[in-house]
Parts: sequence; structure tokens; C-alpha cells
Amino acid sequence: MPPRDVRAFLWDIDHACDLLIAAVKGKSFAEYGDDEMLRLGVERAFEILAEALNNILRMQPELETRITNAPRIISFRNRINHEYWGTITKTVWTVLHEHVPPLKAEVQALLAELPLPDDPSPSEPE
Repeated sequence: MPPRDVRAFLWDIDHACDLLIAAVKGKSFAEYGDDEMLRLGVERAFEILAEALNNILRMQPELETRITNAPRIISFRNRINHEYWGTITKTVWTVLHEHVPPLKAEVQALLAELPLPDDPSPSEPE
């Protein structure tokens, strides 16, 4: 499998943000807390989002300055993944509402700025 481009990982983050926002739209905290499958889906989206960010920072560490709280996002993923029994529903809810929308805006700005990967199409005839 060929290596992924940074833009592909940014798209993964953007898509995870869309899924997270849509998943809880119109839901109260009580509804979120009572719906185990919803909580698991939200936590999985956070895992994907942070893993994509981790890959981006391995490829282009200088982008860390462009993503607010990048190390904390990755740490949050590690906590959800490795300390699943201690995941605090209120913390996830707060992160979802306070930090996902600004993250989405930062990722969209990066996507707009980064050049497209080299075009793999054949060169034009001379």
C-alpha cells in the first residue's frame, strides 16, 4: 500500500469532526450519557481523529503549531484507547462541544493551503 499524503490524514480529521458534530446534534448530555453505542461511536471517532493527527505530526512536525492542543488531542486518544474504563462521559462531551469545531476550522484552513499531491496522470503529449 502506498504511503498516505498529509492531506488524506487531514481529510480524515475533517471527516471525523463532521461525524462527531452530526452524532450529537440535537442531543442533550443526558441522551448522550444514556446511549452507550453513541458514546462508543464518538470515542472511536476521537481515536481516528487523533491517530490521523499523530501520523501528520510524524510526517510534518512543523504543523503542530497550526493545530491547537495537538499533543493534548493525542493524549486524549491514548486515554480513551488505553484507559477506556476511566473515560469520563462529561469530559468527552465537553471536548466534543468546545474543541471539535475550532479543530475543524484549523484543519480546513490547512487543507486550503497545502498543495495537492503531484498529479499522477500521464504528461501531456508534446
